[in-house]
Amino acid sequence: MNLSSRYLRVKGRARGRKIAFDAGRRVKSRLFGYQYEWIEGNRRWLINQEQAEVVRRIFKMWIDGKSITRIKNILNLEAIESYMKMRWGEGELWKVLRRIEYMGKTRDSEDNIIVSKIYEALIDEETFKKANVLVTKYRKSNQEKQFRYAKTELSAIIKCANCGSPYKYREQHLL
Repeated sequence: MNLSSRYLRVKGRARGRKIAFDAGRRVKSRLFGYQYEWIEGNRRWLINQEQAEVVRRIFKMWIDGKSITRIKNILNLEAIESYMKMRWGEGELWKVLRRIEYMGKTRDSEDNIIVSKIYEALIDEETFKKANVLVTKYRKSNQEKQFRYAKTELSAIIKCANCGSPYKYREQHLL
């Protein structure tokens, strides 16, 4: 295969992906709450009702004021498995709360939010927006925390074994 034919094949794939994205057919792999089935030779993403209830419950608990850690602990105590058949982690829960696919939307090739032709909505747009306002507020409040490193009397005695820097302790101040 020569270089020009390979270039054309890669270019054609990229153009096909752009067309699919712009048509609302952007596919995310491993999206909790959905499963795919082959229907008439095409892969269709269908709602997994059991997982969809978990997604709705995650959004409800978050909006009701439960912390991500508390939600994680509740799901793990009830032995509800994540997509990978494992225990829930905080990172997975943040992803669930941020995924626009759960309200039946996706992004086109220019990163605009459009209606998805693949994923049906699991939650309504109002619930998604409420949850994401709280996510943004939570992240901003964590960014506003300020840390101060201070030396103590032990700083002259205790040194880091790797770099030799003096011992410091960290104080947290909320703005």
